[in-house]
Amino acid sequence: MLLIQNAYIKPITGPDIPDGCLLADGGRIAAIAPHIDPPEGCTVIDAGGRLLTPGCVEAHCHIGLDNECLRWEGMDYNEVVEPLTPQLRAIDSINPQDGAFPNGLRGGVTTACTGPGSANVVGGTFTVLKLAGKIAKNAPIAVRNCKKAMNDGISLPIEKAVEVEEKLFGACFETHDQQEGMACFLSREKPKPKAVFTNN
Repeated sequence: MLLIQNAYIKPITGPDIPDGCLLADGGRIAAIAPHIDPPEGCTVIDAGGRLLTPGCVEAHCHIGLDNECLRWEGMDYNEVVEPLTPQLRAIDSINPQDGAFPNGLRGGVTTACTGPGSANVVGGTFTVLKLAGKIAKNAPIAVRNCKKAMNDGISLPIEKAVEVEEKLFGACFETHDQQEGMACFLSREKPKPKAVFTNN
């Protein structure tokens, strides 16, 4: 549990709370009040009167598509060769290593709607995503195989690179994590990834 004290809280749904407290449990807000006693074992942070708000939602951006610190090779948000490009999808070109993700988080943005198209009449399909990356942290095998597919495939002919990707993708289905994830999805429980293959 986490308790933030001495914060100027803007709860959005009610009046401001100067010198307020916020209690979070499991990453979710459990309570907001002028005063909250710290539960046993709780981590306490003194905000020193700083502003505390819910995470900001960026309603229209190109984060992950217009990559920071890259030049033309990171510009995946426009196809200016045609006025109508509805076939473009944000999920096909998002770079999770874009430096804008941690910058957005530091600025208080926790959710973003990102997609292609600023130069087209119809630019493509946007997607809404969280900037914190919890899915990646809960899928260590998938992340490892994605990195391996990129590193191994970059120097191969496209046909061989696709074979490598298909093999690594298929291997993800032979893991404890995949079975655990599906079972927990159906039972609405929190999965516990082990990052090991079933036959190990």
